Parts: sequence; structure tokens; C-alpha cells
Amino acid sequence: MRASFIMVFSLATSILANHASLQPRSGICSVAGIPLCCTTDVFGIVDLDCSSPPSIPANATDFSLICQTIGRIDRCCEVLVGSVGIFCSTP
Repeated sequence: MRASFIMVFSLATSILANHASLQPRSGICSVAGIPLCCTTDVFGIVDLDCSSPPSIPANATDFSLICQTIGRIDRCCEVLVGSVGIFCSTP
């Protein structure tokens, strides 16, 4: 009983702590899209060597310019696995 209470309390605390750290989406990508700067696009399905933009873009044009300054292309990806974006499109 005691172990169950501790486990439930720990889970609830971690959920609340994680929720507090979420940031609102920028609106550049669709609701589920993640704005990323990537080096290589493979048929819009997979993008390689992706990372978050080094600064927060104000709009889609700004997003493109930010990625271009570091030699990458601007992409909105539905899933990010490591540094690989999956189901990506142009913002």
C-alpha cells in the first residue's frame, strides 16, 4: 500500500512538473509540426541532421532565414527521432 502511494505520488508530481515546462507553439508549423533546421531532405518523408533553430523565429520567412544562416533548410516535421525528422514539409 505504501509503495503504491509513493509510486502514484511520484507519477503525479512528474506529470505536473513536465506540464509546467511546456512552451506554446510558435504557429509557424501546423499544430503537430516541430520547426527544425535540417541538412538533407529525402522526398519530404525523412530529413537528416535536424536541430531546433538557434533563435526563435517570428514568422515563416524569419524561420527560413535563420536556418539559411547556419547552412540548413527550414522544415516542419511531425516526428523527431534523435536528429532525424519524419514526415517533414516546408512551412
